[in-house]
Amino acid sequence: MNGKQDLKVEDRIEAVESMLEEYEKSVGVSLIFKPEGDIYHLNLRMDSLRKMSPEECGEFAFSLAQKSLYLQHEINKQTQRINWAKTNIDMMIAGNIDSYGSKYTPYENRKMLAIKDNDYTIKLYEVIVKAQQIIDRLSYIPNKISYMSKTLIELQTTKRNQG
Repeated sequence: MNGKQDLKVEDRIEAVESMLEEYEKSVGVSLIFKPEGDIYHLNLRMDSLRKMSPEECGEFAFSLAQKSLYLQHEINKQTQRINWAKTNIDMMIAGNIDSYGSKYTPYENRKMLAIKDNDYTIKLYEVIVKAQQIIDRLSYIPNKISYMSKTLIELQTTKRNQG
């Protein structure tokens, strides 16, 4: 595989992602920030929660909700990368997949043989593997962070009612 082919895949991904970012901006859902400095909020201890004011509970809840949204957006980006790469692989191997294996060779095996026989489709497959690893790593985290945010809102309400 030469550097030109690597660059082509990365350039094409960047072009697609740029187009999608423009679309997100046009519909008003573009995320132009990366929440930072809120790792502390993910690791709050019970003694810290007890000392927080209702306002701090609300602020921390908002920070966690932002983090959840950001992570879900990252998962969506990786899912889009997988779908884009799979579509491109299918288009590239469609014409010659039947030349791999025999009629008794399972389709998935023939598909992998066709992918392995082309440097460009190998690079696309690597995109799929990397993106899937990221998704696997982040799965369910946005939901759990969102739950933490909702719990802080409930704590805020409880503290307001007590105070």
